[in-house]
Amino acid sequence: MITFLLFGRFQIQMSDGRVETITDTMAARVLAFLAYHNRFCSRLEIIRGCWGPHKLEGKEKLEDDAYNRQISNLRTIFTKTLGVDWEDYILIQPNGLQLRTETFTTDLSRLNDLLAVGLDVQRPAAERLARLRETYTLRRGYLLDGMHCDWVVSYDGGARVLVESRWDEIKRTIATLDEQPQNTSGGVAPTACYTGVDEWLPVLRDMIANATEEIILYGINFHIAIPTMRAILLDRLRAGVSVKILLLDPQGPWLSHMAQAIGNDEQELQSQGMASLNGLHGIRKKWDAEKSTLDADAASGTFEFRTFDSIIHGRIYAIDPAHDTGKLLLCPYVFGVSPSQLPCYLWQYSIQAPYNTYIRELRRLWGEPTNRDHIMITEA
Repeated sequence: MITFLLFGRFQIQMSDGRVETITDTMAARVLAFLAYHNRFCSRLEIIRGCWGPHKLEGKEKLEDDAYNRQISNLRTIFTKTLGVDWEDYILIQPNGLQLRTETFTTDLSRLNDLLAVGLDVQRPAAERLARLRETYTLRRGYLLDGMHCDWVVSYDGGARVLVESRWDEIKRTIATLDEQPQNTSGGVAPTACYTGVDEWLPVLRDMIANATEEIILYGINFHIAIPTMRAILLDRLRAGVSVKILLLDPQGPWLSHMAQAIGNDEQELQSQGMASLNGLHGIRKKWDAEKSTLDADAASGTFEFRTFDSIIHGRIYAIDPAHDTGKLLLCPYVFGVSPSQLPCYLWQYSIQAPYNTYIRELRRLWGEPTNRDHIMITEA
């Protein structure tokens, strides 16, 4: 799954977190046009939208040359810049183009999802207000800032005008909701609490088994979870789910500090970390082999794991964090106490703290440089 970033300068965010900028102006226009409309666009629509109605229209050879050149450029962008098979993402027909809807999303789509709740008068005022405020985390700048083709900037219904009108509507609604009394006396409570690993591990297994888009696991190691969930993770990968796992570097300097913090033997903790990495390596090897036999149009998830070397204050398991069905298990550590004896707290999708706070920090940690390359992994 890739994300087209339409707010601010047009960019493409890949599933591994890297962000690519398309330097070819015309190709960027065509891609932005297709992503914004999110449907089949005819050849004539694309020419009018990206070149303008008076530059090419009616001059058939110029139209054909310019249009075919951009199709060739799009193939190069997907293959070389993004490093993916262009046929997996774009459907080329004789009379038009379409991005395959199951392969991408946009920050504008996320904005519309938030507005569906924020502007719903049947929802509680506090929930509406929080969702509307979250929309501002998406705004990196004007829609397609720096892109000046007519469909973006025209003042009689251009995309930028339409989107800016939504921001104005958001501001007015926030001002109205701010004037209403809010009930904040109860704070924000977790959905459930599980007293130990015997209680929360089956819950985590069910959460992973029902994931539809993304799984993020963060902890010291996963020597218990990985062997018991190998088949489930592979099943989710076959369903197109993205799996990201962050664990403590078992050969890093912080291992000894964490062993002391959780009351564990350092050598035992290192052994558990290496076992986790070997298990993860085995899953990736199995999935890479299986993926190579799939049809080009078959669902295919991504499986990645990285190590970090720093202090860690608890385990975090996030399932489908970007969606209303999302869940987060938070298991804080206590100095000198084995994590298996400590409770875990379940949080449902909410734009209130702490759910969003932890999800945001998980994504930040995932994007930081890692030291996994130096770790020796044995064949699983």
